[in-house]
Amino acid sequence: MFDLLDAHVKRCVEESVPEPETVLARTYRQFGNALKQRVGTSSGFTGLSEYLFFRYILRYIEERTQASFTLDTSKSITLFRSPSLLLTHDANIARLIDVEQQRPDIAVFAPRGAGGYSLLAAFELKIYFTSPHALSKALDKFSTLAQHTDALLFLILLGGMQYKRELDKFCQTHEGRAFMICDSALAYEHRLGLNEAIGRVLSRM
Repeated sequence: MFDLLDAHVKRCVEESVPEPETVLARTYRQFGNALKQRVGTSSGFTGLSEYLFFRYILRYIEERTQASFTLDTSKSITLFRSPSLLLTHDANIARLIDVEQQRPDIAVFAPRGAGGYSLLAAFELKIYFTSPHALSKALDKFSTLAQHTDALLFLILLGGMQYKRELDKFCQTHEGRAFMICDSALAYEHRLGLNEAIGRVLSRM
């Protein structure tokens, strides 16, 4: 199954799909719908969206930089390492940089100095926000990173329009650093496509 998903991601990268965020979100929804038809519910169905977007970001960087990532388990967290970048998934980034403990869905680092790292970007994926508290919790995590790092902050929304005023205000507060990645039909003021977002990360190497 994972080989099939990787092949799907690879095609998106190699064929330069214009809006991969829309394609990946559709793949996630199709899988969820198929699961409902087969077992009656998609309750407890987690992880696929993060897998798709993590693998896409990794493959896109490999394609654009001609570098390859290898799995590194030598540290206290699992890393995907290339000569110039590190990627993590749901890892405690406080083990790599001086910031309070948190686990972004996807984080991109660049090596700096003697064994140090700089956080280039953090990505958080949300199907939807279940409550205003859930929104506040997510934005508080990003606010901490905005305060203590120079990282770019990307919130990937796979569902429909939610909390537009609050999300646009957050991105405006962190102008040039915080963005929404979502379907182009959603009228968020600070929307970026996934490819453009990754391009901005690579420009910080």
